[in-house]
Amino acid sequence: MIELGKASDTESRAAKAPARHDAKYNCSQSVHCTYADLLGISKEEAYITASAMGSGMTAFSTCGAVTAMALAAGFATCDGKLDQSETKKTTTMLTRAMIAEFLEKNGSLLCRELKGIDTGTVMSSCDKCIEDASLIIEKHILGITSGKPTVEK
Repeated sequence: MIELGKASDTESRAAKAPARHDAKYNCSQSVHCTYADLLGISKEEAYITASAMGSGMTAFSTCGAVTAMALAAGFATCDGKLDQSETKKTTTMLTRAMIAEFLEKNGSLLCRELKGIDTGTVMSSCDKCIEDASLIIEKHILGITSGKPTVEK
């Protein structure tokens, strides 16, 4: 667990996260690996954890960047007590707040809709979703508000 809003590194990394996607990381890996060290895990662990989350969990379902936010919330807030977790509600509420903000910014949580697979109209590019999810993690988990969006639709 980390202390919410108390990042040891206060510089935004959000603008750098899409570069991982360019390097063939999936959307979830692009976000999750960007913050691995701040969440107390190695980049390799983050890469493995998010490996099946790309392309909407490989089915154009929930956006990989969104699943990375949920993974980050879990790593940031879960106490790891298997028998009697005292953090489940905190993790759930944090995840819901981040998802709501992503939905407000992008209009959908579904990879299929965001990429315009059925309509031919892209709502948000993968790079924009990655950057938005990164900014949301920074705001809600790390307490960093200095990041500014750089990716347009």
